[in-house]
Amino acid sequence: MKGRILTEKTITDFSLYLKSKEKSQNTVEKYLRDVRAFITYLNGAEVTKETVVSYKDKLLSENYAARSVNSMVASLNSLFSFLGWADCKVKSIKLQRQIGPMSIKVDRQTARLDRYSSSAFGIV
Repeated sequence: MKGRILTEKTITDFSLYLKSKEKSQNTVEKYLRDVRAFITYLNGAEVTKETVVSYKDKLLSENYAARSVNSMVASLNSLFSFLGWADCKVKSIKLQRQIGPMSIKVDRQTARLDRYSSSAFGIV
């Protein structure tokens, strides 16, 4: 893991790589912004899995939304894949799915069964 320091040349090379993969200009800018924020956090320190996990925890402690943290983690994981540093990649935060309003179509037979089964519990 020696020499895992992120430099401006790394950012330039990563930018060229993203463009070669036909990422949109907005995506490239977002990834580079996230990488630069991580470099600022590192303050010259070497990149390790522990520093990445620590950065993710710092973002959460600063009340970033889980989706935002996951987006930043995805940017960093993409960089680490590009550099061949797979051991530095971290998992995203698991999110609970939110289920929106549902419409339920009930036929007469089902409604009748529901009414009888509910009456057993004193609900009519």
